[in-house]
Amino acid sequence: MLVTALTPGAHALETQDARARARTLGYAGVRAYGAGDYAAASDQLEQSYGILPVPSLGLWSARALTKLGKLLAAEQRYREVSRATLEPDAPSVQHAARRTAELELAELGPRIPRVRVRVLDAGSGPVSVKLDGLPIDVDGSGAARPVDPGPHEVVGRCGAERSSVSLIAEEGREHDAVLHFSGCAVPALPAPVAATIPAGPVLRETPPMADPSRVPALLAIGAGAASLAVSGAAYLLARREHDALEADGSCDGERCRPGADLEAYGTFRTIHLATLVTGAVLGAAGVTLLVLAPGAPTGAGSAALPQLVGASFRGRF
Repeated sequence: MLVTALTPGAHALETQDARARARTLGYAGVRAYGAGDYAAASDQLEQSYGILPVPSLGLWSARALTKLGKLLAAEQRYREVSRATLEPDAPSVQHAARRTAELELAELGPRIPRVRVRVLDAGSGPVSVKLDGLPIDVDGSGAARPVDPGPHEVVGRCGAERSSVSLIAEEGREHDAVLHFSGCAVPALPAPVAATIPAGPVLRETPPMADPSRVPALLAIGAGAASLAVSGAAYLLARREHDALEADGSCDGERCRPGADLEAYGTFRTIHLATLVTGAVLGAAGVTLLVLAPGAPTGAGSAALPQLVGASFRGRF
């Protein structure tokens, strides 16, 4: 590979050209800032500061970032400028820019919004949380993390459950993003009732499903199980609607403000409760018929009766 070494004179000329280009971009950026074109100002000042990272250019680039609402990037730039190392004989404008950056950094801090993420009812299941698509740690300390002003989305996953909160961060405010779960597990359907054939000699073996006396019982148990499955699905849909109502401020726990759009939430909740009761009644009836069926062994269905009657889905709306 051919390497060409620059003579001291050529290197000095190249440095002068770079500084001249940085100054030209810097002046253009300040003019755009004064005209209110903060996007163009930020672009030119970023280029200028990248070529010549001096406090005066860094100060103006931080100001342009602040105007664009990029407060976190502006805060970082202010810190760079306030910590810049300057020679004692450096131009006074650079010393003044560093002191100004320290003052404006102190003023910017209270303006940065923060988001506190909390997880409820997750049980012992592992929870993964993303803020605007990036993974974050939620350690339970309740610490709020800084964000830029504007819209943000917090999404949590725990097992098969997903909970999300959308919010608009405002300058100078702390926002709570509460992710609700229900133990991180989908409620299980009742275990199937095992049919047994009584011991002893029989002339003809009849499969349990083929015994006509047990058909109504098995149909009732199957209908009850299906109703409970519908109840579980309706519960999850109602919970999702309630989370959305809490996120936009329409509800706080069980209390909802007058005029809030509760139609979808109310529909799913009604379906959940109705199918839950129906499933329990059908299941209990089916087990009872199974116990009373001719030839049923003592205790074969009675042991499963409390399990079906007590089936429920726990959760908080």
